[in-house]
Amino acid sequence: MFATKINKTCYNITGDKMLKKYKVPIIFSLTGIIVFTILFFSKVNSDLMWNFGYSYNTSIGRLMYKDFNMVISPLYPTLTGLLMHILGNNMISFTLINTVYVLLVIYIIYKLNPKIYLISIPFVLISCLANYNTLCILFALLIVYLEKREKNDYLIGFIIALAFLTKINAGIFLAIPSLFYIKKFNKIIKRFIGFIIPNIAVALIFLLLNNLKNYISYVFLGVLDFASNNLQFSLIALIVPIIVIYLVYLFIKEKNIVYLYSIFFTALIYPVMNELHVIIALIPAIIVLFDKYDDYIYKLRYSAFLFIFIPIIGLVLDYKSANYTHDKNLFKYRPIQSEYVKNKNDLDRYFNSYYEDVCFLLYDNYLYKLMLDLPINKYDVILYGNLGYKGTDKMINYLKSKEKDHYFVVDSVINGAQYNEKILNYVQTNYKMDALVGNFYIFKKK
Repeated sequence: MFATKINKTCYNITGDKMLKKYKVPIIFSLTGIIVFTILFFSKVNSDLMWNFGYSYNTSIGRLMYKDFNMVISPLYPTLTGLLMHILGNNMISFTLINTVYVLLVIYIIYKLNPKIYLISIPFVLISCLANYNTLCILFALLIVYLEKREKNDYLIGFIIALAFLTKINAGIFLAIPSLFYIKKFNKIIKRFIGFIIPNIAVALIFLLLNNLKNYISYVFLGVLDFASNNLQFSLIALIVPIIVIYLVYLFIKEKNIVYLYSIFFTALIYPVMNELHVIIALIPAIIVLFDKYDDYIYKLRYSAFLFIFIPIIGLVLDYKSANYTHDKNLFKYRPIQSEYVKNKNDLDRYFNSYYEDVCFLLYDNYLYKLMLDLPINKYDVILYGNLGYKGTDKMINYLKSKEKDHYFVVDSVINGAQYNEKILNYVQTNYKMDALVGNFYIFKKK
């Protein structure tokens, strides 16, 4: 009996050690499954299709800013596109790659402070989607981690450059806090060198590809048009100045640069101050505050398992209400709302699946053209800021060159706030409506 008790005690000790040893890998593995499930089964929307489309275009060898238009910097579609080229040009590999990005965010939080990573997971799940903003959050938190560990200034400058090459304003906002070291000017110089070298390398690549002018037009000049025409506001944005004021108070009190990174990162809410962008902009601030009060947060760590069900419940409710289906092409495995498939089939019937003389002017251009297996061009994202310098005028001239023998497909109802209404007004004024097909109007030259 005594031997049996000893064996049971040894078994319990061994089991506890095994559980402690593998607890973090198990949690990360389960989180990865949850992230993939949420990304793969969430509703299809324009933001998903733009980010997938940019990456897909790159993976098949199309040149950004020349063969297709976008306002974001090149890193996300380049990195994701290269990985898709290796793993497969489909929704499954795209979702898998973005799942890895999300897990890297959680891993950086774990390395920053193991006490807070569990309670941080629900916030990451809500904010980190299959788009470039996940990389922006990753680089912001990585910089906070490097600052806390007092790592190499060249490396910090390099990470700021990666943020800049992901989203230009994210890079600018993350670069500003380095001015805190104005009395240690050598640190600023080192960070500038780390920042400027990869940016010069990217500029030289675009120069060699005869694409530097387009890069400047879309990314640097287009972002000004984007900011001036896409102002949105949600009441939830009012929480941002409250948190910023408290972070400013902590910075004045402690003189810790990590507070500055979280303060300036909140500026990413401008100009689209909706619920999603507010959450994205606040993630570094939330993590920094969790790190500040880690002893209190650690006591709440197991509540993460309760809060993690919030995005899961949201996914289930979405799935039940979305009326999902599949098609035979892009969405063979990933579910898509049936209304999109119906609209696509209506277009196929109307045009007899022949689209050589059809010009799409839809908010969801990428969605329908990829579903129809049609090539993307540099006029397929017709949102403010995404057409480059004087982009609206260029777009109208493009329409004029097509108007003699082309049909123009436009939305019967505009569902996106960033849609370039000047182009829509031009079509409605100068062309006549030929038919209503699904949710679209078909226009022809008068």
